[in-house]
This record gives sequence, C-alpha cells and structure tokens, in this order.
Amino acid sequence: MSNIKSRLAALEKASPIGPAIWRRIIQQPDQTEDEALDVYGRDRIAPTDRLIIRKIVDHAMQIGG
Repeated sequence: MSNIKSRLAALEKASPIGPAIWRRIIQQPDQTEDEALDVYGRDRIAPTDRLIIRKIVDHAMQIGG
C-alpha cells in the first residue's frame, strides 16, 4: 500500500496545478446547464476545476406520459 501512496504523491507533485478538483453539478430537468452552474455558485468553481454535470431526467416525460 505504501508503494501506491508514494506513487500517487509523486504524480500529484509532478502535476503543475496539483491534484484535480472535481465538482458535481446537478442539473434539474427544467434547467439549462448555465442555470445549474448559477445555482451551484460560479464563484465556488475555479478555472482549473473539472466538472461532472449530472442531468436529472424525468422518465415520465421521456415516454410521453
């Protein structure tokens, strides 16, 4: 286990911006991606952050019911 930790530490140290920060954004069915980012708070997201946007899909609307 210590070998993995030392390899991970070496990779993080070699990265010019440090370890990646991932932000999970929830996009509701009635929101655009921009609206979801506004709700999350654009000021909380740094330019170097990576985003995972999870779009909630209303299944009833998909099947026409």
